[in-house]
This record gives sequence, structure tokens and C-alpha cells, in this order.
Amino acid sequence: MTTKPSEIPKDEEFMLLKTVLIFITEYVLPAYFFGSVAFLLWVIYHRIFH
Repeated sequence: MTTKPSEIPKDEEFMLLKTVLIFITEYVLPAYFFGSVAFLLWVIYHRIFH
């Protein structure tokens, strides 16, 4: 299989971008969501019990 040299960096760049997007959606978004929910619960808890 022969490919032009100009096509290889584009494919690698696309794969890297896809990996980063998967990483963000798999780890960063759930962590951010969990953190914001925990923060909201903490704020509500302190408003009620203080």
C-alpha cells in the first residue's frame, strides 16, 4: 500500500484529534459534571444547615 507523504501527517493529526475528543467526552465531561453536581449539593447543604 503506497501513500503520498502529504497524506500521512493529516491522518495522524486526525487520529490525534479523535483521541483527544474521545478522552474529553469519556473523562473530562463526566468529571466536570460530577464536580459541578457535588458543588451544587455542597452549596445547598450549607444553605440549609447553616
